[in-house]
Amino acid sequence: NRRILKICRDAHHRIKNNLQILSGLFLLQLQQCSDPSTKAILIDNLMRVRSIAYVHQLLSREDGSSVNLSELCEKIVESGLQLSNVENKFLTFSISGASPFIDSKKATSIAIILNELVTNSIKHGFKDRLFGRINVNIMDAQENVIVIEFSDNGAGFPPGFDIEGDSNLGLRIVLDIVKEDLNGCLKIDSDRGAKITISFKP
Repeated sequence: NRRILKICRDAHHRIKNNLQILSGLFLLQLQQCSDPSTKAILIDNLMRVRSIAYVHQLLSREDGSSVNLSELCEKIVESGLQLSNVENKFLTFSISGASPFIDSKKATSIAIILNELVTNSIKHGFKDRLFGRINVNIMDAQENVIVIEFSDNGAGFPPGFDIEGDSNLGLRIVLDIVKEDLNGCLKIDSDRGAKITISFKP
């Protein structure tokens, strides 16, 4: 068992290192790029790669098969705010609630989802605002269901917003992953900001 555990940890460590090398290449491209739209694309892709790398970083420290969801959320949101906040706005965040463990596949899906939601908040919710806050609340619901509530105090969704038809690329990615990878449900609300609730079985 110890040998298998070491093999798993070593594998996740190698994957993490490879993804960090890829992140470094994106950073080099960013430094050499002067076009704002191209920079935005590079930052988006850099954040996606880093979010997956964080999963493998945690897996290399744990048992190699599961990740603490609360710790993962904190790393993803913090990293997203650092990278995407190119206008140096005053943005804060909090992670609250339960701390369940989820398997590596679902952890990767959640990492990508959270990354896209943070990016969406910064690009759209806080677009015309100097201050902003993101909250993530994790709940262990009944019948073996985990619920993640992601909310911000930004501009919110426009009236009549339909995530199926009106979404940008980031939110479409979120919707697809929730449905296809997590077999979960997604609900949006726009009361004093944006609120997205995701529920799935661990």
